[in-house]
Amino acid sequence: MTLRRKLTWMITLIVVLILVTNMIVVRYEYSRTLADSFERRMNTIGTTVGLMVLPALVVSGGDIDERLADVNAVLRKTVESQDDILEISVFDQKWAPLISYPPACMFDSNDNQIERVVPLKLTAEGRDYGYIKVNFNLTRYLKDQRDILLRQVSVGVIFSLIGLIAAWLVASTITKPLEHLRDTANDFGKKNFKARTSINSNDEIGMLAGTFNDMAFKIENQIAVITQLQEWGRIISSELARDKVIQIVVEAFIEMGNVSKMSLMLWNESTECLEIVGGVGLRQDAASFLKLKIGEGVAGKVMATGKPIKVDKLKDSSEYKSFSGEHRAKESLFALPLIAKGRCFGVVNLHEKNDGSSFDEEDESALTTLAEISSVAFENSRLYDLAITDGLTRLFIARYFHQRMEEEIIRTKRTGTPLSLLMADIDHFKDINDTYGHQVGDAVLVMLSRIFRRVFREIDIPCRYGGEEFTVILPNTDKQGSVIVAERMRKAVEDFTFTTSAGKLHVTISMGLSTYKLGRSKDEMINESDAAMYNSKRSGRNRVTHFLDVTEKTL
Repeated sequence: MTLRRKLTWMITLIVVLILVTNMIVVRYEYSRTLADSFERRMNTIGTTVGLMVLPALVVSGGDIDERLADVNAVLRKTVESQDDILEISVFDQKWAPLISYPPACMFDSNDNQIERVVPLKLTAEGRDYGYIKVNFNLTRYLKDQRDILLRQVSVGVIFSLIGLIAAWLVASTITKPLEHLRDTANDFGKKNFKARTSINSNDEIGMLAGTFNDMAFKIENQIAVITQLQEWGRIISSELARDKVIQIVVEAFIEMGNVSKMSLMLWNESTECLEIVGGVGLRQDAASFLKLKIGEGVAGKVMATGKPIKVDKLKDSSEYKSFSGEHRAKESLFALPLIAKGRCFGVVNLHEKNDGSSFDEEDESALTTLAEISSVAFENSRLYDLAITDGLTRLFIARYFHQRMEEEIIRTKRTGTPLSLLMADIDHFKDINDTYGHQVGDAVLVMLSRIFRRVFREIDIPCRYGGEEFTVILPNTDKQGSVIVAERMRKAVEDFTFTTSAGKLHVTISMGLSTYKLGRSKDEMINESDAAMYNSKRSGRNRVTHFLDVTEKTL
């Protein structure tokens, strides 16, 4: 049963109960009033008859034959003057009938009568001389009672109908906004998160509707935030390359934080500083200019404690360190740690929101969750780097080289852009190991790998192919370009002084190149580069040879 019906029946029942109670009270009061009236009249009649009869009884000792006519006249007059009295009878103290009017032969008893006996008392001597019995005719009173009851029932029915209608109207007034609120809640539950109630009353229902709208607004915002987090989580987790992760994390914090100025700082084990690796709204030289030790500035303190810090007004913060030395008077800051496996390895610095407001609890909750997602992504990227890079040189391993070669050949076939492959071998590396030991040889490999990373472009893919052999995949590079970059690498190694525990050494490398031609496979390119490299060694080492130059000479 609906609330409207429940309220309707409840209100109607209350009205009916009130009407029934009123009918019972009226009937009771009428009956009590009638009984009191009978009592008073009976006493009056008894007193009147007693005044006529009692002296005769006292004088005659209970014999009233001598005054029978007078007593009968009194009784007749009394009965005939009162239309509701049927009979008056007089008895002696032994209840022997003395006289009655009308006589018993003329009196027709019926159900609508009431009798009352009142003893006659002699006050002087305290002796009872007889009794009077009065029979009343209740026909008129019963009829009046029935009429009153019928009128009450009629009025009750009318008022019950009116009450039912009024109850329905009242119930509708109460339940209609509740039904609207229910429908709105159902609509909201069906993922229509824009659903709002239009109730604007100032009563409790209006307050409930306002509370619902506030709750719906917050839920809508929370769902939007959760949806954003899910989407960014999917995007961030889909990348393993560190540079890509940095780029996506910065974009995610810009959107989720609603900021136009932020920086991403990661811990550099070599320099033992927090360094900016990405951000927006910063000076161009920010990455090289701002480096923070643990505990230095807000970011350094976050790094030290692993806990976020919020600064509402940077101008009042003694801990904030601005690389520019300036910041807006109202600028705020929210710095969050990046933590993986209990280790803090970075800090995200979010500056004033675009709308000028500070970061509230909802912002902090969402951004903290995003920081956790980003931390996992960076940790996955780190593990991925460990899986695809050589532990000594930090260059990519051979397995990754073969994977990327396949991908780059497919890309070259699709786009038509050139692709070259470089293979390099350290000259006389076995002599270095035999003469100075493997520790010195390892030091040479480490320093050489740093030269590789310095000389080649970000899009190039330097790998340790095995032992003292290296490969570099050169996307978007034709024959001429590959020879130029290889010669630059050869010269950089030749000019570099390798400072080791055995002293200063000079090392050279021999390199071979191949450039992709339509139909060539990965293995064919590797074989061509390898053949060109060994041609460099046979030709005196410390030189660069392209496979096409070897074949041309052969032809």
